Amino acid sequence: MSRATLKEISKSNEVELERHNDIAADFVRIELELADTFCKLALESNSPEKTRQHRLNARRAMNAAFHTLTKVEMKEKELEGLITRIEEVKAVLESLEAGGSTHPSC
Repeated sequence: MSRATLKEISKSNEVELERHNDIAADFVRIELELADTFCKLALESNSPEKTRQHRLNARRAMNAAFHTLTKVEMKEKELEGLITRIEEVKAVLESLEAGGSTHPSC
């Protein structure tokens, strides 16, 4: 049985870090999509209670995306796309939280 060399261990760690970053970036994208979906549901709801619950769920998804984003390393181009998406979803959510009932993005 042979022992792994330092170079092999380093390469393995590098691959694992890249995999972790890819999964985390996917998670951020999914949470942003989820937040957007909850915003749309809140806008379409006729029930004040359901609107409130959808808004809270959208905020939770947005917070999860922000939290994960602080722990992931991305290329600048990929990060720019996520930041644009965050700004779009954040604008809708803030409009909902301020009592707005419509937003052009939805």
